[in-house]
Amino acid sequence: MRQISKAAPGSQSTSGSLLEPMKAENAKLRALVESQEGRIRSLETIATDPAERTAREIEALRDA
Repeated sequence: MRQISKAAPGSQSTSGSLLEPMKAENAKLRALVESQEGRIRSLETIATDPAERTAREIEALRDA
């Protein structure tokens, strides 16, 4: 992750130039978090579901 230096108060050109890259980085990080949440949900399902059901779902994925 990159470091962002604070702009001097009232320095609109510096803060304006940082805003767009920060928005882009924010969107990228939000997408990454969403992806990781999905992976965690899958792992939680595998860890908490009965082994027989998980095995059936794995086999169904192999057949697809």
